[in-house]
Amino acid sequence: MRFDVITLFPEMFEAITKYGVTRKAVELGKFQLQTWNPRDFTTDNYRTIDDRPYGGGPGMVMLAEPLEKAISAAKAAQVASGAKKSRVIHLSPQGRQLTHEVVMELLARDEGLILLASRYEGVDERLLRQQVDEELSATTHRHSRIPLYRDCWIAPTTRGPRFITVRRFRKC
Repeated sequence: MRFDVITLFPEMFEAITKYGVTRKAVELGKFQLQTWNPRDFTTDNYRTIDDRPYGGGPGMVMLAEPLEKAISAAKAAQVASGAKKSRVIHLSPQGRQLTHEVVMELLARDEGLILLASRYEGVDERLLRQQVDEELSATTHRHSRIPLYRDCWIAPTTRGPRFITVRRFRKC
């Protein structure tokens, strides 16, 4: 299984391939992890990835263009690595709650997973409608801590039947 994570902080995902059960799964070739920084897909000198919401409102939203390019690059990399199909999941507090059953459902699909870890007030809604297959949540509130994504998404999935062990995990 292959995970591609689109995040502004790719360095924070390095720990998952260096420690614990997930490190062992990587060493055994059970899964691959690739991170993509949307700033690498911008066209301006400032590497801008956010803007005010169209129509006004509080906060900032992530721009669609760099995220769309990052998703396309991740999909291409998954095809090149042999994934038959890719599923784009936006990590969002308004998504379906992450449970053991959802993890098992994702494993059963035998798809590569592209996780969009957004920041700020959210993502341009047009991108979500066009590029995202599903919104899932490990928590009921907006969370800016990358370790939550790492520990609640990738670690339980790599403990599935095709990897190391099967355990029910607590909701994060």
